Amino acid sequence: MLTQSQVELLRPRITQLKMVFAALIGGVVVFALVAIVPQGVSFNPNLSLLSAMFLGMGGLLVVMSLVIPNIIVKSTIQQQLAEPQDQTSLSKTDRAVPMLLQAWFVRSIVGASMLEAGVFMNLIAVMMEGHGANLIAAIVITAMITIFFPTENRVVEWIETQMSELK
Repeated sequence: MLTQSQVELLRPRITQLKMVFAALIGGVVVFALVAIVPQGVSFNPNLSLLSAMFLGMGGLLVVMSLVIPNIIVKSTIQQQLAEPQDQTSLSKTDRAVPMLLQAWFVRSIVGASMLEAGVFMNLIAVMMEGHGANLIAAIVITAMITIFFPTENRVVEWIETQMSELK
């Protein structure tokens, strides 16, 4: 369980990450307007090869965004635990919190960036061909970015879960 002082130390970093996410989502929204407004969208059931490929790539990126960030986190934690720790007055918990917060940052940004790539691919297909299926995929994937959105409770719970697994 994190202490109140540890949670207080996390707040500024969580706020920074919220700004990164706002920029990610803001960029998607602006590009969506650029892709949709000039041409419009049709819900033609016959997808072109490009639209179908971008739908598939969007789906692949969704799966990758759920797997790869966790692999990176496990690797980062294992590397940190393998390194010799200096003998300071900090407790094991106090040393683990910054490392786990950094792992959360990497996990969140990598996962959200992969999802953002899937959104942009589908928005490009919308811009080029106007298929509604690509627009729906872009909207769904954008909503999935919230999986990685850093709320204080979500970050604290994740860090506490990781710390319990370290024991």
